[in-house]
Amino acid sequence: LAAGVDGVVVICDTGRKEILQGKISSSAYPQFNLTGTFGTGLLHHPTHATTQGASTWVTDTRMQMVLSFNPSYYKSVALALGKYGVATTFNTPTAVAHDPLLNHLIVLDKGNSRVKVYNPDTGVNLWVFEDGLFGGGRSIAASNGSLYLATKGKIYQFDYLNKTKVGEYSPVYPTAPLDALRNTLRNWWWADEITSLALTSTDTNFLLTTEGNQIVLRPTSNPATPSCKFGKLDNPKAATMLPDQRVLVSEGSRIRVFSLSTT
Repeated sequence: LAAGVDGVVVICDTGRKEILQGKISSSAYPQFNLTGTFGTGLLHHPTHATTQGASTWVTDTRMQMVLSFNPSYYKSVALALGKYGVATTFNTPTAVAHDPLLNHLIVLDKGNSRVKVYNPDTGVNLWVFEDGLFGGGRSIAASNGSLYLATKGKIYQFDYLNKTKVGEYSPVYPTAPLDALRNTLRNWWWADEITSLALTSTDTNFLLTTEGNQIVLRPTSNPATPSCKFGKLDNPKAATMLPDQRVLVSEGSRIRVFSLSTT
């Protein structure tokens, strides 16, 4: 699930083995207006998508590849990274992120416990950053040289340009005097269930994460402490934010829409 230019939404449909593109209406009861479907018949097990301008990058863990689709010719692959079915370039590429300020494409090569940084326009591999933490990665996000990694129970921040870890955060939730025990149990449960993270589209000062049954907004300056949390969801897997500050969350076979101005 990713937000593209001009409010375009990209949905990675693993079950149907294709990518859906459209826009969410601004009505009181938002509808998803489909504008394009691509990757049909080409993808085997797409797991994650990100946007680079008008293009979409998709990871496929069975193909062991990362593919780019351009809106001018959806039925064809614009650029392909990796070798079909061979775990050489990638071994289970789980997630992909685009750093728009530096124009870097970053692939989470989970099976090799590393990230690989590419020039997204040419497909040239610029460098490899290896760290044992990447083997437990679930999701990544990047901006201006900072790389954020979500694992099962922690969020890590890296300076991927210099291949160094900057921070390590175990999510902490405020406790109230009268229900400290409940909060302690909740902290333990939620901290063990970070399933995705993304940078907000309006600026890069916040991380949007799915944790337990909620969506959490975290400042990049201190990801351990949430700014707000909302929703009562059933196993949310991904979230993204539109320029109008509406938050989209994938929950099973549906997408929920939240407005930050009213939550």
